[in-house]
Amino acid sequence: MHEGRGTPERISPHTERTSDEDLITLFNEMGDESAFQRLMERYHGKVIGYVTKRIQNPADAEEIASEVFLKASRGLKGFDGIDATFSTWLYSIARNAVIDFTRRVKTRPTPDYGVDVSRLAVPPGQERNLRMREIREKMNEALKLLTAEELEAWILVEIQGLTAEEIGVTQAIHAGTIKSRLHRARIKLREALGPLFREVIADETAA
Repeated sequence: MHEGRGTPERISPHTERTSDEDLITLFNEMGDESAFQRLMERYHGKVIGYVTKRIQNPADAEEIASEVFLKASRGLKGFDGIDATFSTWLYSIARNAVIDFTRRVKTRPTPDYGVDVSRLAVPPGQERNLRMREIREKMNEALKLLTAEELEAWILVEIQGLTAEEIGVTQAIHAGTIKSRLHRARIKLREALGPLFREVIADETAA
């Protein structure tokens, strides 16, 4: 715990302003289960979102997310926050859990791309719903052209909103490697989707 923050007894996990670091201190030093519960509430949606994009099965995603948080609670004593933030450390656990799951079921994860509806030049209604279905189908087919590394970079950056630097810390590789994978992914998707790429994806490069 940093100096000036006081003793663990003065920290309350029952506020959104309590930092991840202080919640971890409460859990590790005082055995405060409610502190870890707050961490779970804070990151459950993000973990579920990441896992669901990778495996396409909500029921399995929930089971994997539970496994992720169980492993996190057991491993939190060894987390020092020096090499990674709690969120990137948690993503690394989720990533490994997905890899283990896909090895067990012997299938490659195929995400359902979250289409940016605001970019569609189609009024709301049945026509837009049909257009959305068509786009999702084309996107999923295009995503099959990516390597596993390119696909993961795409999901983590474009859908989950992580930076290349955060992913690099989680996977112990240089951020430039992540940017290169994302750049290659965008090139492949642009070639596969043609005009549709500009319609649903911000046309930018991962420089």
